[in-house]
Amino acid sequence: VSPVPRPPQETPSAPEPARPGITEQEPSLHPPGPITVQSQEDFKLLIRSLGKALGYVWLGCGILLLIAIPATLIWLDRYGRETATREDRHEHDKNRPSAT
Repeated sequence: VSPVPRPPQETPSAPEPARPGITEQEPSLHPPGPITVQSQEDFKLLIRSLGKALGYVWLGCGILLLIAIPATLIWLDRYGRETATREDRHEHDKNRPSAT
């Protein structure tokens, strides 16, 4: 039995030397400075975002309502027919003379 040849192992390449003039960004040890807030623009953006979110909720409720109305009517129709059939059977059994 001949041994199975192994694929050649790759040797790790040496890291590339840093190019002069280009430095990696080092994390700052100082906390970030104060954030400037444009309150009027941020408020407009907040109102616009809330309006869109409420619009989607309203749209979703409308779709659920459009689905729920026919589903409820179908359920009531079937429930009513089932109840009427049950009552008819009960009335029919009451009117039948007993065999004793």
